Parts: sequence; C-alpha cells; structure tokens
Amino acid sequence: MMLTDIRRLAVRPVAGQSLAVFRIAFGLVMLHDVVYLLRGGWLTRFYVEREILFPYFGLEVPPLPAPWLHWLWALCGVCCVLVAFGAFYRLAIWGFNAIFIYFFLLDQLLYLNHFYMIALFGLLLGCTDAHRCWSVDRRLGRIGGTREVPRWNLLILQFQVEVVLIFAGLAKFEIDWLRGEPLRTWMLERTWSPFSVLFELHWVTLAAPVLVILLHVVGAPLLLWSKTRLWIFLVYCAFHVANAHLFPIGVFPWMTIAATTILFSPDWPGALARRTGLVLKRLRVVRPRMPDRIGRAVAFIGGAPAGSADDRAAFRPLHPAALAALVLYALVQIWLPFRDSLFEGYVGWTEEGQKFSWRMMLYINDGGGSFLVAAPNGEAWIVEPRSHLDPLQEFMVFTKPEVLMHYVHWLKADFARQGIDDVRIYADISKSVNGKPFQRLVDPTFDLAAIDGMNWFGEEPWLLRPERVQAAQGLVPTWYPPMTSACFGAMLDAFGKRERSPGFEAVSGGSRSGVACEDRE
Repeated sequence: MMLTDIRRLAVRPVAGQSLAVFRIAFGLVMLHDVVYLLRGGWLTRFYVEREILFPYFGLEVPPLPAPWLHWLWALCGVCCVLVAFGAFYRLAIWGFNAIFIYFFLLDQLLYLNHFYMIALFGLLLGCTDAHRCWSVDRRLGRIGGTREVPRWNLLILQFQVEVVLIFAGLAKFEIDWLRGEPLRTWMLERTWSPFSVLFELHWVTLAAPVLVILLHVVGAPLLLWSKTRLWIFLVYCAFHVANAHLFPIGVFPWMTIAATTILFSPDWPGALARRTGLVLKRLRVVRPRMPDRIGRAVAFIGGAPAGSADDRAAFRPLHPAALAALVLYALVQIWLPFRDSLFEGYVGWTEEGQKFSWRMMLYINDGGGSFLVAAPNGEAWIVEPRSHLDPLQEFMVFTKPEVLMHYVHWLKADFARQGIDDVRIYADISKSVNGKPFQRLVDPTFDLAAIDGMNWFGEEPWLLRPERVQAAQGLVPTWYPPMTSACFGAMLDAFGKRERSPGFEAVSGGSRSGVACEDRE
C-alpha cells in the first residue's frame, strides 16, 4: 500500500513553470558555452592539435577528424536553441546529451565538476516533461493538454541541486581548506580585485573557508524552507557572482543559479510576474515596450495550442521500474562523494575518489619528474614528457595518477611501434599539494607497464600515500579529525597564537615541471 501511495504522490500534478524556466536557462547558458568554444578555437587546441588524448579507462571513445568535430559541436548548439524554445524537445535534449557526453569522455584532462553537473542536468531534463509549459512543441500541438508536470520531475532536479551544494561543503572539511589554503594563495594573487587586500588579514583567511562551508552545509537545506529560501538564494547569487569575478570557471556560477531556482515554488515565475505588475501599477511606472519580434515570439510560445484543452492533468502512477530507477540514481549520487572512504590517506594527494564527488576549489598542485624505459636487451632511455606533450598535459601526467597511467600505456605502445616490445617503465615523480614540500607520488621500483588500467573502487599499489598527519605538517592539532564545535574553537585559538610557519606560505618558486595549476574544480 505504501509503495502504491508513493507512486501516486510522485505523479501529483504541479505547475510546470519553474521547470520551463530552468529548461530555457539551461539551453541559453549552454548555447553561450558552445559559441564561446567555437569562436575561441578551443576545440582545435584541445582535440585536434594534441598528439595524445587521455580518455577514461573503460569509457574510451574515438575522436572524429577536425571538420566533423567542429560540425558536431555546432550541432550541439542547434540542440541548445531547440531545448530553450522547447521545439522537438525530446530529440533536441537527447541529441545534446549524446554530443556533450561524447566530448566529455574524449579527454579527462578537461574534466570539471560543472561539466559533470551539466551532463547530469541534461540527462534529468531528458527524462522530464519540461516542454509541457512555454514551448514551441506545445504551441504547435505536438504536446497537448495540461501545462502541469508530474511532481517527480521537480523532485529529482531539486535532489540533484541539493547534492551538489551540500557535498561541495562537506568536501571542504579538510585540513588545508580550514587553515585557509588554497583560498588565501588565490586571493593574494588577484591584486586587481578589491577582495584581495582582505586576505592579508589572518582572521579573514580563517573565517572565509568556514563561511563557505556554512553556506553550503547549512544554507542548502534552508533553500527548502519557504521562510528562508529567498534570502539564502540571494546570498548564493552574491557568492556565485563573486566566484565569476574572481575565478575563470566558465558557466558554473550561472548554471548553478539557474538550477537553484528549481527549489522555489513550481509556479514562482507566474507569481513573480503578477507581483511585479502590481508594483509597477502602484508606482505608475510605464512598462518598457518589448520589441515586436520578441513580443510575437513570446506570445507564440506562451500561448495555448489551438484546439487543445488545458484541464488539470491526471498522470498515471509512476511505474515501479521507473521509481526503482529514480531511487537507484539517488543512491549512486549520494554514494559517489563518499567513495573516497575506500582509499587510505589523503585524497587530494592520490586523486582517488576525486572525480564525480563535488570536491571543488580545494587544491593547487605542482609536480615533475621523468620516466625510465627499459628494454629486454638491457637498453634504457630517460623520457621527458615535454618532448611530445603540451604544458597542461605534462602537468596532468605529473599530478593525476589516471592520466599518468594513460601516458605509460601510450609510451609502451610508442616503443612497440618502433619495434621494441615488452619494455618496463618506471617513474620518478614528485608532487606538491597546496604549497607543501615535494614528495614522491609513485613507487620508483614498480613496473608501470605491467598494469592494465586504474581501479576506480580500490587502491593502486604503485601510489605512495603520505599519512594525513604528514600532509598537515603540524599546522593542525592532533585531535583533527573529527571536528567538533569545541575543537574548532580550540583550533582557532591555537592559530591565533601560532606564528605563521613557512608551510603556511605558498611556494612561489621551485616548480619541478615549470607548470603549476589551480585545481578549482
């Protein structure tokens, strides 16, 4: 009986306005991203000019030749336009998903949490009836009846937004973040920003990371409460605008703001329009005249289709298989950010459990080293990756173990093409995280050529793992973790009395590879 009730509640009709607004915003924001990448020549730089690409193990997809690659991305832009207008919606949204995920899988060097977030939102939108309201499909009669949607359409998207925000905060309960790094280093580098001077104050360096955690861990649940929702949303807007000002993180701030609106009442766009109209009427403000073409387009999309009724929907109960799929999706989204508990040591060091877990803005990495290739006949060669990799690829090889393993496979295949088979490959690589001293990342006695791939859910024996207390370098008392309010107060007192140690300062020189990168996503 309970399962039947859940299936019926899941399809309870609600206004489709907020879902339609998110659909429109999603299409327009992604259209901007598509045009930006095409105009800037980024596809050529990232996918055509590089000799090597680094796909995900087990998810390899072949790259298309240059002209077709550009045309495919341009087709993605066409899909974005159709999604925004709600025209041929199912075909457009799944076309967008197929193309975007294809590019996402081409090269993991370009992984960013917001690309992953966009892929998830696209997949969820493809499963919803986001074109029931304010769409060309509705206006042309391709979808008739009500403008309402089943409640689960909103619930699954609301769940996804909460997962992104909450886990982005939980991930920041790390030693480096709580001591102010890498946020302090980034902010002091941005001398052009008025915010930079604030981080010369030690208490700001310690307070800002805590406030960010509170905004996500406490603020995200408060978005679900009608009495606090608007105020927290405005704070989030200010936070994302500040991020867009300070960091080159693409469409992430704008897409997150658009997605957060899905947490408001389903009919909030109509309510906002009515209240705005009343305020303007009382103030006797003349509404600005909309250009004729835009006005006709809005009237066309928003109008009711000819000959269709707009009665209240009566959706069939959600199929048990569909309900099971939604529950499974939710469990996977909760489990993925926690999978770092499967690995021993400092996740920021080994990168195991780093992807798909909303660990954003946590690390500045640096690394360097070389590879030793030994042939069966006793010959050996020292290989420097910079001889056939660009600076970003070289940096990723030295700091991202999965990329390093892909490079080892490419190196082994390259020697095989030269007629030298069964080589052994060893790596002498050192890495630094958040300005700490360099330490060895890879066991130099391990033959990496004998390893087939990466274990996504288990530890890699060839990675060296410094203990958490070593990673902290004595900057945090021995009682961390766990973190309690009393312990946190004690830590702040200890920081206030402690002289700033050399480990607290960012390392500005001595880069092994000559490339340092801010791992903002």
